[in-house]
Amino acid sequence: MVKVTIKLFANLREQVGKAKIEADGSDLREVIDILIGKYDGLGELIIKNGEIHPFIHVMVNGISVKDKDGLDTVLNAGDEIALFPPVSGG
Repeated sequence: MVKVTIKLFANLREQVGKAKIEADGSDLREVIDILIGKYDGLGELIIKNGEIHPFIHVMVNGISVKDKDGLDTVLNAGDEIALFPPVSGG
């Protein structure tokens, strides 16, 4: 396992009460599972049918995990994960 930083935005940040969290994990799925286990209500916002909710954007070091291996994206020490919920406005 490696230590990574998770940045949360908008309602995800509000749900957790923090903008940044450190966690240990070998892949994105493990880190997300740790977050869901630690913060009530976060799972419904991030995961749908066992996968990343289609409206949530997850990036590792600025690259969308859709362009990587999704929840199976392997993490390295010091990686930065960013979780963006859908945002609207005008």
